Amino acid sequence: MALNKNIDLAVEKNFDALVKDLQSLIQIRSVWAEEEPGMPFGKGCADALGRALEICENLGFKTVNYDNYVGYAEIGEGEEMLGIVVHVDVVPEGNGWNEPPFAANIVDGIMWGRGTIDDKGPAVSCIYAVKAIYDAGLIPNKRIRFIFGADEETGWRDLEHYAEVGGEIPTYSIAPDANFPVIFAEKSMLGFDLVMDKKAAGIVSIEGGNAVNAVPDFCKAVVTDKNGNELTVEMEGVAAHASLPELGENAISKLMGELYKKHVAGEIECPIAVFYNDKIAMDYNGNNFGVNCEDESGNLSMNIGLAGIDGDNVVLGVDVRCPVTHDYDAIVENIKGQVEAYGIKLENYYATGPLYMEKDSELVKTLMSVYQEMTGDMSEPIAIGGATFARAVPNAVAFGALLPGRPLTEHQANEHIVLDDLMLITKIYAQAIAALVC
Repeated sequence: MALNKNIDLAVEKNFDALVKDLQSLIQIRSVWAEEEPGMPFGKGCADALGRALEICENLGFKTVNYDNYVGYAEIGEGEEMLGIVVHVDVVPEGNGWNEPPFAANIVDGIMWGRGTIDDKGPAVSCIYAVKAIYDAGLIPNKRIRFIFGADEETGWRDLEHYAEVGGEIPTYSIAPDANFPVIFAEKSMLGFDLVMDKKAAGIVSIEGGNAVNAVPDFCKAVVTDKNGNELTVEMEGVAAHASLPELGENAISKLMGELYKKHVAGEIECPIAVFYNDKIAMDYNGNNFGVNCEDESGNLSMNIGLAGIDGDNVVLGVDVRCPVTHDYDAIVENIKGQVEAYGIKLENYYATGPLYMEKDSELVKTLMSVYQEMTGDMSEPIAIGGATFARAVPNAVAFGALLPGRPLTEHQANEHIVLDDLMLITKIYAQAIAALVC
């Protein structure tokens, strides 16, 4: 596939403006918060959505904001439409940052901040990729529409609202919210709570994790020892994305392991730690439940992302990523039967089905051709456990933005993007979008 050198030159010309616009977006702490009037996901998410639309409007896009749930920016003409589905909300920052998480500081050619790679960096990269196509003198024969979600990290109510208000569905789409090269399959994403009476559990209080879809980097619990005295136990872990829990160190699991040792030693009475040791421990694949399975999309993964108290109950928030060909409802029913034997209820179950697109589809082949020519990397399309917005619209795949060999820092402390990488991925997106719409 012939690449257009003028597109690359346009990306380079506009790069300083790209970086400044990205910094302005990173500096908005768009973490989900309680609803305020006209702000369904809190002020930060509404402000970030408004800023993203403002960036697009300044570049000549038509923009629409649907009630601060979701918005779109569109450019071009034609009956067919390419969708670029992104989000401007982020997970909580957590602990352990070397640079302020919402300052967007640039140090030694690296921009640091929550959202730099998930997903504000890729979103702004794609915006400027489209600008580069027009600046290079190309006229797309299809419309290009950015759909900006503001609730991707919590509940996807943004794209639900987009459908409810009659937002036009693109002909086909990309979601720049994962890895390069192309993601041809995404596992099913499941979630549920494990709920146990706190007295029966042997827990006075517990607090751990920031989001169910992240490996928790801290956990603190208060229990009562055999003499009736309160005992506080704290553990630190290493954060990671829930789809790759083996890359982190689960602080809730570590804490439950410590409580189990004290239970066995007779220092405390903690039945929930017994359950945890029997069925979860430090395992990430559901082996102790007997539900581990795999296919071409990989292994089942399980992450206990949250621990807390709700009224008189201990609640553990669980995130499961299930291989695309397996029956996830049956897996959850299996787990439900096992936890009930410990006096635990499985509640608030939800599931998002898998995504699968044939590797020889026209969309995958086009994206792969551009990526391979731009990078020289002849890797095959890949499957992931992450859930991207690609599964929220038909005929869609995730495409980038993390390059092979780069550290995975999304949902972790010290999330960052290398500016040289940002330049390259913007050129990849520009060439790929041009190949799809010109």
